[in-house]
Amino acid sequence: MSLCKEVIEKGNYTLIISEKPKAAKAIAEALSYKPISCKDNNITYYVINNNEKTTVIASTAGHLFTLSTNSKDYPVFDYEWVPRWLVEKGAFHLKKYYYLLSKLSKRASEYVNACDYDIEGSVIGYMIIKLLGNETKGKRMKFSTLTKEELLNSFKKIGPFDYDMIEAGICRHELDWIWGINTSRALMHIYKQASGKNIVLSSGRVQSPALIEVFDRYIEERSFFSPPKFQLTAVFSKDSYKFSSSHISSPFEYKKDAEEAKKRALNVKRGNVSDIKEEKERIPPPPPFNLSDLQYEASRIYGFSPSYTQKIAEDLYLDVLISYPRTNSQKLPPSIPHKNILENLSVLKEYEKQIEEVKKRNPSYIPRQGRKEDPAHPAIYPTGKIPKDLKGDKLKLYDLIVRRYISTFMDDLVLIKRRVKINVGERDVFETNGTIIESKGWLKAYKFYTIEKAIPSLKLNDIVSIESIKIASYYPSKPKLHTKTSLLKWMESQNIGTEATRAQIIETLFKRGYLKSTSKGIIPTKLGIVVSLALKKYVSELTDVSLTRSFEVRLQEIRENKKSRSDVVKEAREVMSKIISQMKAQNEKIGKELMLYSNTPKDKRCILCELPGEVNGLCIIHYSALKKLSEGLEEWMKKTGEDKETSISKIEKNKSLGQAVREVASAIKNKTIILI
Repeated sequence: MSLCKEVIEKGNYTLIISEKPKAAKAIAEALSYKPISCKDNNITYYVINNNEKTTVIASTAGHLFTLSTNSKDYPVFDYEWVPRWLVEKGAFHLKKYYYLLSKLSKRASEYVNACDYDIEGSVIGYMIIKLLGNETKGKRMKFSTLTKEELLNSFKKIGPFDYDMIEAGICRHELDWIWGINTSRALMHIYKQASGKNIVLSSGRVQSPALIEVFDRYIEERSFFSPPKFQLTAVFSKDSYKFSSSHISSPFEYKKDAEEAKKRALNVKRGNVSDIKEEKERIPPPPPFNLSDLQYEASRIYGFSPSYTQKIAEDLYLDVLISYPRTNSQKLPPSIPHKNILENLSVLKEYEKQIEEVKKRNPSYIPRQGRKEDPAHPAIYPTGKIPKDLKGDKLKLYDLIVRRYISTFMDDLVLIKRRVKINVGERDVFETNGTIIESKGWLKAYKFYTIEKAIPSLKLNDIVSIESIKIASYYPSKPKLHTKTSLLKWMESQNIGTEATRAQIIETLFKRGYLKSTSKGIIPTKLGIVVSLALKKYVSELTDVSLTRSFEVRLQEIRENKKSRSDVVKEAREVMSKIISQMKAQNEKIGKELMLYSNTPKDKRCILCELPGEVNGLCIIHYSALKKLSEGLEEWMKKTGEDKETSISKIEKNKSLGQAVREVASAIKNKTIILI
């Protein structure tokens, strides 16, 4: 009999359960120089056998259990935890992990949850121990990196289960399940009754408000209309050096005022420097990354989606290169061995000079701290382990994290800002601003900003020539379509979802066919528009972000032992029962709405698109555009000095306005529709 089988047969061992195979290997190698590698059905686990105690380390591959029900009706509130591979497509690979952990759990004398130390990791390990082992003999390991030193220290300080996080995590799963299965079943049932066909429709506690936000922004952007303001900009020259400057009254409310100022300036042809002001600005280093900040910056710099950034960061964590990435913290506690980490990183040439400067300027290695905290983990930081064969996007993200970390120990960035005023004649003043860097400080390490804007070295009373002057229309309030990153920012600002789940929820909306990406941003598909309108019109409470946010507050209160899971779930059931009753009461209306938008007859389509024509032959988007154009046209004419016909023609071609507005203007010009 092999040692692996002998250990299992003998029993009386400590079973450590990790969330992923790489983590199991790291734990085994931290606890022993020569762990024994075993295999069961091609799944690797590890045995550490010594005179005092036998330890077995095995992993799952994410959640092994999920909530399910045997009921086919709705509303449904009876559910239980079952193996995922039994009820979820695409989860069959978990069957091998289930059987291995089931076998290992039977003869273990104690159990240690060594899954990621967050709400999800706490639930993953707890459910395995509760359903396959013995909850009363369970313990918890807590760590933020997979370095040998931290894992050893964590193993020595094993504590009891973190029931506050477990209860909050289980409750989050229950709330999401109650919301998701009931509203999704209601939508699909209503559609089937109306059409006789089966179609997959889904809704969710966080998913629905996020979808509605994209839908609302889409309509706002498509139907955007605003009379322009007018920016007057001159190009001046001094000793062959050219620079631009804006009129201090810009943007002008009326085009004629801008034109008069332009005419006066061209008549004068030159200006004189009337005022120069300089001020010094110190910008402290940026705080260390939490996951959201990392996702924003990776999107800004490299165009990575939030989910892609999260995936790479989790890979870097499992490769022991960075700390745990799913954190909300912007703080680096003094317990982190900053000196050792920086000394290790200094062998890499790209960081050598910056780290040398840190040693000289900040010998105590005190980092800049941000405001946000996370009770489970510090901000993201490199472990100091030197990477091998990192390439492509992994290398880019690792470099971004290292540079941000180093920058937190560096001096302030010092800027000199200059503001120069130029008098042109007696009535007009132009102003130009410039920025130069006096001291780079942290920008030497975190080099991902372009800050300097040069202007010539001007002196008071210098004469400058006007090379050209132009008027440009200015639309200060034009909305932008969401991107995946801006939607994630919105979710964070509304306190819905978590740093670990937001990116995944966004991707789910794409997988469901509700959203799609365009060159300008995210827009809802026709299916997304159908679901958004049905939910907004008939069950607005379901899409109300305040309801979702209120339950996020309750989940936090569970973590703080201020509320019980049973009370929160009871409240959620009451809310959902009310929502489902509303949906059933309006079954026929919702069904007609879904059918109308899913398969709109030609005679009921909008004059300008394929969506249903609901008001005056126009869809909700084009009618909104027509209403805004009708209400604002007179002001447009007044500000531009144009007649009605000219204004409509210019609006038709103006890409600064919403697409639906331009289409409406074209239809008015062709006399297909009229102003209201």
